[in-house]
Amino acid sequence: MKITVSPSPATLLPNPLPTIQQLVYVDFTFSVAGVTLGGNPQWSIISGSVPGLTLKPTGEYSGTPLVAGDFDITVQVTDDNGAVLTF
Repeated sequence: MKITVSPSPATLLPNPLPTIQQLVYVDFTFSVAGVTLGGNPQWSIISGSVPGLTLKPTGEYSGTPLVAGDFDITVQVTDDNGAVLTF
């Protein structure tokens, strides 16, 4: 017997991401659409960074970007049931 598990239909919000400008304070909160997470979702950055911005476990991403440029980050959310989504 073969069982196929399709990828999650989850979408990272906000989508599109807000415009971020160097030396201008930014504050928004990541969330997920398309799936229901279990209780107490915890957010983290698993790779990359934007100098001056931090991600709280609640999904709030805020701070004052110190450097202009293009930055790649990967965020992950984990819920109390052990579900993990990576964006």
